[in-house]
Amino acid sequence: MSRADYLRHLNTISAYRMLPGPEREAIFAELDRLLPDDIPVKADLTLHLARRI
Repeated sequence: MSRADYLRHLNTISAYRMLPGPEREAIFAELDRLLPDDIPVKADLTLHLARRI
């Protein structure tokens, strides 16, 4: 995943969304500076099927 896409993903997480605007902007600016261009993301999905007996 590109760094820009990863930062957009992080911006959807409530822990970041709840930060005051200036603080959130500072964190994202620092992450943009520190993160590599491509970020490996493991996106496994596990589904569980429940049946009523």
